[in-house]
Amino acid sequence: MTTLLRPRSITALLLAALTLLAAVAVTAPASNAADAEDERLAASFAVLGPDPYPATGRVGGAFSSTGAIALDYLRRSLVADLGTVSAVGRIELVDRDATSRLTASDYTLWSSRDNQSYQRLDDWTLHTRQQDGRLVHEFTGLSAEARYVKITTRYDDTAFTFVVDKPAEDVRLFGTAGEPDPGAALDVVDSWKVTSEATYPDVEHPDTMSAFRPAITEAPNGDFLIIFNTSTDANPGGEVRLIRSTDRGRTWGPSQIIAAPSDRYEGGSLASSRGMTTLRDGTIVMTYGEAVNHTRFNDREGVKFVARSTDNGHTWEGTDEPIDFPVPFREQFDAGGRMIETADGTLLLPVWGTRELAEDWETNPRRSESGVLRSFDGGRTWPEFEVIGYDPHDPVHSPPFYPYVFGASSTEFAMQQLPSGRIVAEIRYENVVDPVRWQLYRSYSDDDGATWSTPEPVGYVAPAYSFAFAPCTDELAGGQTKLVLGARGITQLGKAIMAVSFDEGVTWQDPFALEHPDGNDFYGTLGGEPDFLRLDDRRVLVVFQASDDDRPYIPPGDPGKPWHIMANVLEDAAPDECRAQAAAAEERQESDPNVFVHRADRAEWTWALSAKNAVQPAGTTVGEFVATQAPALSCRADQPLRLRDEDGRVLDPGDTLAEAGVRNGDSVELSGAEPTARPFRIGAAELDVSPATRHVANWDDACAPTPIALDYRSRGLGLDVAVPAGEVVSALELRDSAGSTRLKRSDYRLWTSPDNVHFTEVTGWSFASRVEDGRIVHRFDDLAVTDRYLKVTHPYTDAAYTFVLDDPREDISLEFAARTCDTVVTGPVAGPLTVDGDGTTCVTGATIAGPVTVEAGASVSVRDSRVAGPLTSGGAAAISVCDSTLTGRVAVSGSTGPVLIGQADGHDCGPNTITGPLSLDANTSTIRVAGNRITGAVTLTANTFASSAYLGGNRIIGQLRCSDNTPEIDGGDNDVTGRRSGQCAGL
Repeated sequence: MTTLLRPRSITALLLAALTLLAAVAVTAPASNAADAEDERLAASFAVLGPDPYPATGRVGGAFSSTGAIALDYLRRSLVADLGTVSAVGRIELVDRDATSRLTASDYTLWSSRDNQSYQRLDDWTLHTRQQDGRLVHEFTGLSAEARYVKITTRYDDTAFTFVVDKPAEDVRLFGTAGEPDPGAALDVVDSWKVTSEATYPDVEHPDTMSAFRPAITEAPNGDFLIIFNTSTDANPGGEVRLIRSTDRGRTWGPSQIIAAPSDRYEGGSLASSRGMTTLRDGTIVMTYGEAVNHTRFNDREGVKFVARSTDNGHTWEGTDEPIDFPVPFREQFDAGGRMIETADGTLLLPVWGTRELAEDWETNPRRSESGVLRSFDGGRTWPEFEVIGYDPHDPVHSPPFYPYVFGASSTEFAMQQLPSGRIVAEIRYENVVDPVRWQLYRSYSDDDGATWSTPEPVGYVAPAYSFAFAPCTDELAGGQTKLVLGARGITQLGKAIMAVSFDEGVTWQDPFALEHPDGNDFYGTLGGEPDFLRLDDRRVLVVFQASDDDRPYIPPGDPGKPWHIMANVLEDAAPDECRAQAAAAEERQESDPNVFVHRADRAEWTWALSAKNAVQPAGTTVGEFVATQAPALSCRADQPLRLRDEDGRVLDPGDTLAEAGVRNGDSVELSGAEPTARPFRIGAAELDVSPATRHVANWDDACAPTPIALDYRSRGLGLDVAVPAGEVVSALELRDSAGSTRLKRSDYRLWTSPDNVHFTEVTGWSFASRVEDGRIVHRFDDLAVTDRYLKVTHPYTDAAYTFVLDDPREDISLEFAARTCDTVVTGPVAGPLTVDGDGTTCVTGATIAGPVTVEAGASVSVRDSRVAGPLTSGGAAAISVCDSTLTGRVAVSGSTGPVLIGQADGHDCGPNTITGPLSLDANTSTIRVAGNRITGAVTLTANTFASSAYLGGNRIIGQLRCSDNTPEIDGGDNDVTGRRSGQCAGL
């Protein structure tokens, strides 16, 4: 979850004080630096906000901000791109008026070479002066070698007081410009239009026809073939057409219709994919889809065709019937990447879409997923589907945060098989809570696409893209490659942007733009969608879509100019230069590795908040790395944390990344160093505008959470509560970090759910507010909640939060009370007792002469009772044993709810005397065994705790054995006469 601090919180005040000391930044009179022999540096600008963790916050969009920018507003950052690494010694900011609340202690300055990781700039001085009735803030004493400079202020409210009206004029950086880095970009050496009115001789008005999503291949006879579609995003009427060139792509003949919409869908459309390829046996295989938008981007369905040609693309089979999917798949979209043929002839076809129309699709649609179809007969049948990317916790795109409800998450992707045989996939990820929207996530397969690694974020933004080998790869030894990727321009709107990678897609560098043949600087916000075909020597042909309309804004009702397929020829570096580029990239990878870091519990988090990529010097210690990355992953850096490598080895905090063996492209895992026993987990439902249908995710299993802003962008605060059998949640308290808040009773809504799928609103609760030690406490009483999940929501969609849980595990409190039992057993009971049914059975003040059996789905509370016989359960909903004496074996397995045996804070439950062994096996919720006297062995095996397990303060006359429990068990102070082993050896 995104977590933010307010300046009025104690934590933030301390941070502000530390900021002042660390920066040694003081306000001084106007300097004479303006007379220094330095030059003003050319720069472009972007706004990043909120930017709570400036060390890792990167700009994911265009450096194209030209309008007024408020600095002290919602903890945002102003970022300057100098175009090349330069020496920066001085910065001037000019306010629109003469006053501002900003002082030196309110600023932090940061620099970066790559817009991936930022280093803090210290030892600067702030000077103030007036210029033509406007306030000027001047920062001197800087010594930065950087391409990117970030200016951050600490204020997270909206009462801005410093505004730069025109960044190009009012933000001035001075120093010495660096030499332009030639980098490793390919050169555009030629360009021309592929499609024109002549492409459509069969159309009455060819001047209205557009061409999108080209795919190119070379036929066995040397002809170049391109397929494309004539509409986009399943808009009605699109056709799939093919054009042919017999002169290596210089001229193209008229188009041939390969497929037109059928009567399968009313208002349906056909869409091609950049998936066409020529197999080793000369067969040309292409894919396209037929789809319909019932509701834009939310209720869609489609089918997929795979067509084959054995005569150089003149005739095609497979256009009559769609292929059969091996799994149900309602919305089938081509992923936009080329099909791959592996060494053994297996074909891999990238696809994305959704499996089904969710029951509550209008408010909570199923998230899309990406995967590969596998064919073993040349594309005739596709019996296997392997998922690569699926994020079920991705917050739904919906108003007011997005124009419409949209379940897109893991979407388009492209693949490339490397010389080693590894297949690398780069996935487009749609997310509205990550500042780096549309960034690529990388996955790989080492078994021809049968299994895939967990996708990791590379930090590069590239929607609607594909990639291929650059010609330079031919000159590299040892399996090294140079990849070239092309995508729709986001960092440079209205262009198609290319980039290269020397580390198998871990890092993308040296972006450059394709050229419009007419020289247009802007050729449409959808420009791009490229595909590649290798030419001779050092050249590659790129075909892409672009518009002749160079207007950045087209008014409603204006159709604009048609879209065309364009061609560029890219030329790669000469052999010696190519090898030098690769060597330089390898040196950067060794000195400043790009490392993937993720939370240990990321399976229960949205991708965007649970994993990051970090470019850090190899000399950074593991401890420093953890301190930098922990806040970005919502982990408190002031709590014990540990970092594990891909083999599960805990890394020494004192070792450098190099000494620890962490290399470029490695994935490391962050988690708390010690387990913590507690009665509930804390999570969040981000952008929770439909709380009845939105589930809670982002649980605090891996580490102690950073501060959580409650009234922030429709955030729902979620609790996963271990409600003991025979009890209810009776009250909830939330403690703010300060003494005032905008939240009041009428703002709150409370919800419960047994399954974290469908939530029901809680009614009849009471509310009280008080101030305690200078902090607001909101109390919700009269709850009587028995469901496992409790959610708190509010109506605020803005980011001007006023209620912050500084230490969520301490600032959230629950109280429990006895519940009304469905069945009561009391007094003497002769013979066995079987507990079944869906309700709760309370065994209170009973004396049972015989075994007690708890059946699956049942809940039992044993209190102040004596049981002469074993107590066993399999699959119980919940079990509590308090203040009782049991003679015989106690065996609890497969419980789905909390197991409470003995003392527990907040519960009226005392210790037990158990004469016989105690075994807890394969339970899946909270376990607490405390304060008991147990005569017999105690064994905990293969339990997977939803929140925690605690074993403490027991007198155990026998052995204590624990193994295969996830996570590890918390506790201590057990008096054990026998041997302790496994995970309980230290308890």
